Amino acid sequence: MDLAMAEGFEFVAMARALLREPDLVNRVQRDAGTPSLCIHCNKCMPTIFSGTRCVLT
Repeated sequence: MDLAMAEGFEFVAMARALLREPDLVNRVQRDAGTPSLCIHCNKCMPTIFSGTRCVLT
C-alpha cells in the first residue's frame, strides 16, 4: 500500500483483503510491515450472490 501511495496512487483496493481479514486495518496500524493473508485469487467473487466471503478461510 505504501509503495502504491508513494508512486502517486490516491487509493488502494482492500475489499478482498478485508474479506479474508476483517481486522487487517488494525493490524497494519500496529505494525505497518504486516502482510495480508489475501492472495487475490478472486475465489471470493462467485460468493457475491450468496453472501460475499473468502472461501479460503
